[in-house]
Amino acid sequence: MPKMLKVMDKEALLKIKERSGEVVIYAVNWDADKISNFKPYPLPKPKKKASDGPSSAPTNNSNSTTKVLELFKPSSKLTPIYDAISVSTRGTYTGAEVSQHLISFFTADPDASLIHPTNGRLITINPILAHTLLDPSVSVDAQIMSKGTIPRDQLLERFRKAHNPYYQIVKGSEPPSKPSPGSPPKILIVLEKRQGNKTMTKIQGLETFGVRPPVFAEELKKLAASSTTMQKLVGSKPADNLVEVLAQGNQEAVVEKLLDKHGISKKYISVDNKLSKGKK
Repeated sequence: MPKMLKVMDKEALLKIKERSGEVVIYAVNWDADKISNFKPYPLPKPKKKASDGPSSAPTNNSNSTTKVLELFKPSSKLTPIYDAISVSTRGTYTGAEVSQHLISFFTADPDASLIHPTNGRLITINPILAHTLLDPSVSVDAQIMSKGTIPRDQLLERFRKAHNPYYQIVKGSEPPSKPSPGSPPKILIVLEKRQGNKTMTKIQGLETFGVRPPVFAEELKKLAASSTTMQKLVGSKPADNLVEVLAQGNQEAVVEKLLDKHGISKKYISVDNKLSKGKK
């Protein structure tokens, strides 16, 4: 250190004196160029540890809204109508899209519109509509065919019912699930007695709504202050890898509250209360 101070003294950066073997600084030349324009030496930045960055663990979008879209897939019987408007029968469509497809069919032939010229609410029956949506062996349909017209709303309802039901799960900003056949599902809460008088709550169908059972079981454990476990869903296929969450006690209200936190409303929940031998 004394050597460095002596060099700085020679460069007129400061003035030093030696007293009893010690070096004392008694003046600093603050106007010296090396001091007034001093720039600290850049030090290398420490590397971030893996734990310092954003967590790579999957997040739980518990506050995202879950929507169940009801979709419709054309049955083979409807092929003539869809071919006439050049729309694929392999796709799935919303109710509004299905209605629009039939309306497009009404005017597919500009020279022979099926919309009644004086009453827009009436549709003229042509051979394709008669073959696909009417049954002459049924008296009501026979009367419609004899009359030659049918109210548009009635025809739209028949057309929609001739489709196969599908559904799709949309959760927050996540990519929507692949359309699945059948009616929209529900999460099932089962309340029952087990091992004597112990009450048990079982939750089934979480996977359909994109809720991970291990995550839900841990959240339920904390919220209900009750022990929770998981087991394979009885009757399910091994390839489906479906499980049910079990919790001690009657946790119906807590489960519904937690499902609501995950964006799943009550209309997608069914409760089987075996404690009172009733179902709602």
